[in-house]
Amino acid sequence: MPEIRGWRGGRSKKPTPEKAASPTLKLEPGQVPTSPDTMPMPVVRVGVSSIAGAPDRDLVRVRGTVREVRPVSVGGGPALEADLCDETGAITLVWLGRSGITGLAPGVCLVVEGRITRRDDRRVLYHPRYEMVPTDGD
Repeated sequence: MPEIRGWRGGRSKKPTPEKAASPTLKLEPGQVPTSPDTMPMPVVRVGVSSIAGAPDRDLVRVRGTVREVRPVSVGGGPALEADLCDETGAITLVWLGRSGITGLAPGVCLVVEGRITRRDDRRVLYHPRYEMVPTDGD
């Protein structure tokens, strides 16, 4: 079997298609999974928080208005940053590898989901899931 190098330089065997494929859960209509191994993982949805009240290092869902959008360079590659604000504070959204997102402009209202981190003393969401929503006045 051919060997490949892992990202840390170690050698590992290339996975066979049988081992690489994940098992598929097939249930009949009305059937409920009974084993922890076959139960799907629950999707946890966090309610919309204020930006200032959203805790660091947790998965959060916040709503705000885009104040500024700017293309930047991170590590020699393109990135897009946007400042999202509500009445309690601001957070920076970052999409690495993107130079623009259609419809993303100052004044647009977004609901974003992701994990808050800190960079240069700023709160940041990298690659947040986002939804453009009507502003409160619409």
